[in-house]
Amino acid sequence: MLHRLYDDEVLVRVKKMARESKRRRYALSFSEPGDRVQVMLNAVEPDSYVRPHKHECPDKLEIVQAVCGRIAVVCYDGDGGVVKVVVSDCSSVDNVVSIPNGTWHSMVSLESGSVMLEILEGPYDPLTHKKFAEWSPEEYTEGAIGFLEDLRSKIDGVE
Repeated sequence: MLHRLYDDEVLVRVKKMARESKRRRYALSFSEPGDRVQVMLNAVEPDSYVRPHKHECPDKLEIVQAVCGRIAVVCYDGDGGVVKVVVSDCSSVDNVVSIPNGTWHSMVSLESGSVMLEILEGPYDPLTHKKFAEWSPEEYTEGAIGFLEDLRSKIDGVE
């Protein structure tokens, strides 16, 4: 049946959940694990570290669009060098970002209250959904804080 995925009430709720979360982000899935396409809202605060990763087994295309605020999508080479940064700004009509299959990437919230709509090929398998980059620090480590700060300095030049 045809329906809207979300409304203002849902956006307010996911932003609140992100602010209150230890990870400083909150994902609300609209899909079941076995669905051919995975769709979710992901609210991300600026101090949230989204560890660089790629989707493989099999490789999967991902589409990201800011529906609130601004999100930087960062793509890396195999050694962790930043290859491309694209900013998705909800106030712009050209804010849909396509992340090619098998690409190392992460996202950085550029302002509080940012929410992105993510569409990713399915099905979802928690064992193979993400492969984290070995050259990136794990969440909740001092290295993660430094990595995010360094990444922000690189993003500032492209905003």
